[in-house]
Amino acid sequence: MLGRLLRSKPLASSMSTRVLGTTPLARSMSTRIVATIVGPDRIGIMNEVSRIITENDSKVHDTRAQTLGGTFSMMAEVEVVKDSAALGFALQSSLPGYVTTLRPEGEVEAEAVVFGRLDLKRFPALAVVSRVTEAIASHSIGIATLRTSEHSEGYYSATATLSSPSKDVDYQSLEIEFAELADKLNIDLEFKKLNPATN
Repeated sequence: MLGRLLRSKPLASSMSTRVLGTTPLARSMSTRIVATIVGPDRIGIMNEVSRIITENDSKVHDTRAQTLGGTFSMMAEVEVVKDSAALGFALQSSLPGYVTTLRPEGEVEAEAVVFGRLDLKRFPALAVVSRVTEAIASHSIGIATLRTSEHSEGYYSATATLSSPSKDVDYQSLEIEFAELADKLNIDLEFKKLNPATN
């Protein structure tokens, strides 16, 4: 276990801060963790996070980052050579005003492959997304990415990429079910088969 999360005093920006306990964990070899950083968007924040990680004897393997409404969020899969508590402390002390967390990398039973994309256009309420994701889950299919947008004309759109640990996906069955769901919800929904290497 990486250590318990401690809550410190709120910062002037009224953001809550979480830092890892500072008791170093003895490690005979490297381990992988997932670091999450959330806070105000600003120029150079990605570079600063990467620098802090590398300066603490750690290596970034994979990242996902985005901004929304002036807020920056990043997830990074990090290989920690020494101890994760020191990295957690370095991230939090170097990035005041940001919420940072570290957790052990989750075990994955099988490598999921992105195989398809769903495009939902011009639907009236975000509740539609809930119905579509419910249908996806009923097939034991995962959502690799999901992006929703609200448009000024008063409607929404969404795009999702679908993943599965199995290479044997029943595309025909999915196409039929998604077409029936689109008719039932009275929405424009398009399902596209993707090359596994395409996102």
